[in-house]
Amino acid sequence: MKIAVSDLPFAGFKVKQLLSLPVEYGVEFFYEFGKNYYWDNILPQIEAKRKVPCSMHGPCISVNLANPEDSEFFGIFRKAIAYSKRCRAEFIVVHTNEEWTGQRLAVQELVFERLKMLVALAADYKVRILIENVGLKTNGTLLFDWEDYQKLLKRLPRARALLDTGHANVNNWDISECVDTLNSRLFAIHLHDNDGKSDQHLAIGEGNIAWGKVFGTIKKSAPQARLILEYANITMPKLLSSIEMIEKKYLT
Repeated sequence: MKIAVSDLPFAGFKVKQLLSLPVEYGVEFFYEFGKNYYWDNILPQIEAKRKVPCSMHGPCISVNLANPEDSEFFGIFRKAIAYSKRCRAEFIVVHTNEEWTGQRLAVQELVFERLKMLVALAADYKVRILIENVGLKTNGTLLFDWEDYQKLLKRLPRARALLDTGHANVNNWDISECVDTLNSRLFAIHLHDNDGKSDQHLAIGEGNIAWGKVFGTIKKSAPQARLILEYANITMPKLLSSIEMIEKKYLT
């Protein structure tokens, strides 16, 4: 299994810290953290001699597919998808929604139609889209619960799945069951921990997720999945220590 890290804790001037990440680990970058000229300068430095291709986290701050008044989403994603092609990203991660209001089924259908447009656009660029489970019951942003998320994936057969363990834990999903069910459809996993109450993006082992069971299921049912450590507020030494712990405790 291949490990990658998110640039979430290294935005802005901190991004140069990723140059010290060993080349056997990949990097997932948030496209919204910089303009094209920024990434044109930074990515070649980060990706030099790296053995795992980069991936892109698509727009999720400036875009909300669940907002019917968001008329800019397609143009914004066109730029992101075009850039993911240009930088040879292995895939681009797409959120179903951020905050939402209205009738649930109607909003779900709006998101589906927009995702269908983005999947078709990505196919034109020969870019792979991964749909992430997002939203939290605790703050009213969960639009697609586990059953709804599965149905959405079935309606979008050209897309693949990205399971976010932190979101799943807060929403009381059985993470091992999710991995087992998604199986070969699961292309990547955002790994981070929390207390089950809020989306804290803690390092593995700092929350209440039963990681032994989770990694056992990953090895059995989805060994192809890219493991992306999406931590927040972490230093590079602590991140490297976490990777070492994961490899020794869970991946051997």
